[in-house]
Amino acid sequence: MGETVELRQVGWHAARYALLSALMTAVCVAIVIGPFGGGLLGVVVGLPGALFFGAGTVALLRRWLGSGPTVYAGPDGVRDRRLAEDLIPWSTIQAMEFIDVHDPNAVVVSLSLQPEAADALRRGPLQQMQWGKDPDTGLASATVADDGLRGDVPAFTDLLKRHHPNWTMITYEALAEQVLGSQDGARRR
Repeated sequence: MGETVELRQVGWHAARYALLSALMTAVCVAIVIGPFGGGLLGVVVGLPGALFFGAGTVALLRRWLGSGPTVYAGPDGVRDRRLAEDLIPWSTIQAMEFIDVHDPNAVVVSLSLQPEAADALRRGPLQQMQWGKDPDTGLASATVADDGLRGDVPAFTDLLKRHHPNWTMITYEALAEQVLGSQDGARRR
């Protein structure tokens, strides 16, 4: 059980988002101090936007220029730098639900933890925004997806399933029905 699988950021993917975020930061700064700015518009729209997109630019640059994998799964747990700085130990994962996106080379998986375990993870403001609370179970949950990553996704998926024997699978269509109000989405294993 000592196997590890890493998924790494595709360089252009993070660079593109960092550039867009920097552009939005510049637009917001222009609203605050430029010819459009000052006054109430600058304070209400420009300043929060500059802070939000500025923080996003820093986080995206760190991800783009940072070393090491973005997502890692190994004998001790799962680490997704987009969700938390810390490793999420297998023992803290209460539920793991894969979303079937009809592509064997793609993975979308929801991890659910007790709120105390999620609170113990070191997370920045943007990482904190990736977490939600399941209204039915009260568990903290976040989604790991391979979007913008490269690596052996099928091996990553297999490793997750081996380390968490109570995983479930939901089809994309059933998930859409749940989100749109119908609770009839059939879960399968």
